Amino acid sequence: MRVLLIYPPTNKKVVGGDMVFIHEPLSLEYLGAAVKKHHDVKILDMRITDNLTETLKRYSPDIVGVTGFTLHVNSCKRVLKEVKEYNSKILTVVGGPHATSLPEDFYEDTIDAVVMGEGVFPFKEIVERFEKKEDLRGISGTAIRDNGTFYKTPPMPYPGLDALPFPDRTLTEDFRERYFTPLMKPLASIKSSIGCAFRCNYCVLWKITGGRFMPRDPHKVAEELSSINEPHVFFADDDTLLDADRMIKLAEVIKKEGIKKQYQVNGRADTIAKRPDLIEKWRDIGLTSVVMGFESYRDEDLKYFRRGTKVTINEAALRILRENKILPIGYFIVRPDYDRKNFEDLRNYIRNLNLKYLIFTVLTPIPGTDLYEETKSQIIKNDYDLYDFRHTLLPTKLSLEEFYSELARLFETSVPRWKGILRLLENPLKEVIPVHRRNRKIVCELKNAYKDY
Repeated sequence: MRVLLIYPPTNKKVVGGDMVFIHEPLSLEYLGAAVKKHHDVKILDMRITDNLTETLKRYSPDIVGVTGFTLHVNSCKRVLKEVKEYNSKILTVVGGPHATSLPEDFYEDTIDAVVMGEGVFPFKEIVERFEKKEDLRGISGTAIRDNGTFYKTPPMPYPGLDALPFPDRTLTEDFRERYFTPLMKPLASIKSSIGCAFRCNYCVLWKITGGRFMPRDPHKVAEELSSINEPHVFFADDDTLLDADRMIKLAEVIKKEGIKKQYQVNGRADTIAKRPDLIEKWRDIGLTSVVMGFESYRDEDLKYFRRGTKVTINEAALRILRENKILPIGYFIVRPDYDRKNFEDLRNYIRNLNLKYLIFTVLTPIPGTDLYEETKSQIIKNDYDLYDFRHTLLPTKLSLEEFYSELARLFETSVPRWKGILRLLENPLKEVIPVHRRNRKIVCELKNAYKDY
């Protein structure tokens, strides 16, 4: 069987598009590894190359699978519609976080199967049964279309990563030089755990795993790291540092194996504040930056988000990162009900902390989250193309035009201009002008985002 796995193109309404980062499609690399032994597999990353028609003609797949988040729903549908128009006999399959939370959104004539939860084992069984021309109905964690009706089964228990094959990165060989973040290029990604022990109201990831945190064997993580060619590695865990003792063990294994990389991780402030020894261990093996969820400048927001932390803890964690010369990347959530003073207070808070690299998102009720259940009746525009964490889906206190004007100002002025210039000059000389243009384009898109409503 010929199996084509597709990461869909980013829709045109996403603010910033793919200008800021592109991570490798680990989920597809896991799927490919699971079926490659007995089948021919190809990955098409449509964020990088938009040649679906040509690929269908040249590769002539028997099965096409796509994955994506909520903002990819319409893109996934468009891709599979084109596949069916090319050849209606191709089996079309969709999976990913949104398919797990709301599989019904994919109950369409151009989609044959929806996979919920971890897709490796259900997808492998779909491929095997389809090859044998067996009935696809009854596979755990799937919704199978038959004569216009979808037959849904309960999800299978979520397996740990140790039960899965290593992701097959040879399948993305044509695209690997294009995976990047502003600080790391070329970039590989790896998962050392899945799930989270915390219960933030805006997060769907802990929901998907049933609230379980499942770490990998440190030796298997190190073994996979040894197979990665890229010098930069991003840990794509829901919360990399959650189990501090495990991460110290992993650092020791990496050091013993002589693995030399530069790492970026996601880390909660409370873990960092409680375990500075963990940061020291990882500093010594190549940790260069941490994406840390400050989330807000005030405790009332942190309580509403159910973060289980406080502003003072965030600031303590920031001090520890700086003492270890690890770059903090501050992650903040802007609430739709912010007024001008809230925006000003947040900007002043960031300036006082002297943060240089920042990520701003708008509080977004992603399907499957507690926040979504609490606020879905208030959603002002039901367009999945806008679920990019930059468009507000909830009512704003300011007018939409004023809200996006203030949000754009956050991007422009939270770092003083002279520091922004120095930050820009940290890029290779040939990238200074392109990066400057990219930043200006993002600000312009933010200012005009109100027109998307």
